[in-house]
Formats: sequence, structure tokens, C-alpha cells
Amino acid sequence: WLLNNTKTSFGCRKLKEWVKRPLLHLEKLIQRQDAIEELIYDLPDCLQPVRNLLKKMNDYDAVISQLHLNRINPKKMFSLLKDIYNIIEIIPVKKRRDSEISSELLRNEFDSISCKLFNDVKYFLDMLDETAAMKCDKTVCFKE
Repeated sequence: WLLNNTKTSFGCRKLKEWVKRPLLHLEKLIQRQDAIEELIYDLPDCLQPVRNLLKKMNDYDAVISQLHLNRINPKKMFSLLKDIYNIIEIIPVKKRRDSEISSELLRNEFDSISCKLFNDVKYFLDMLDETAAMKCDKTVCFKE
């Protein structure tokens, strides 16, 4: 695919979605272009650790579907939460304040990820016993 320089399967799916359903509002298109430009040219040092983690992550489409249907096993749930937690830990907004991120779209996305999602993921990770979860032992996977 000529346009595809993505590094992950979920990045490839997002690109295909954008190509199939392009933005029709000029303002939103410019915001997206500004965000991508800033990620590539102004934040590359912060982006590389995120890229490295994303490359190692599983493709979670099936896991998210299982989660939605309440059919996820503890091991997959723990792995999903741990991967999300690891990504959130290193996202650029934790290292750079609003004044250093010029794209409003990026600031909004980083803020929503780093605050609410971080707390939720940490809450559920703290509830799970890693050893039991990795063994898929549903009887003791939650800490007391």
C-alpha cells in the first residue's frame, strides 16, 4: 500500500479508515495535519518510546470484542491493561506542558488519555493479582 508507513496493524486500520472516510470540514483537517506535523517534527524524541511499545503490543481488536461481550479471560485483561498503562506512562504530555504542545488537538487528546484513562487503568490493575491473572485463575485473580 503506497500511503502506508504505519508500524502497527491498528495504525494501518486507522489510516484506511481516514482514507475511506476523509474529513470534510477544513478546520478539522487542518487540526489533524497540525497534530501529525507536530508529532513528526517537534516531538520525535517523545514519540520513539511510544512507537517501540506499540510495536510490541498485541493487536487488541479481538480482545476488545471479548471484553465487550464479557468473555475475556484474566490473562488477556491483565495484558491489555498493562500495555495501556505502559503507553500512558510515557506519552509526551507527561514530559511537556501545554505551552510546549502547540496543537490543540494533541493537547486535548493527551489530557484525556493521561488523566482519566490513567486513573481508571491503574485502578483495575491494582485490583488484579498478576500471577493469578497470567495463569487464568479466575478464582483468585482479584486481590482482597
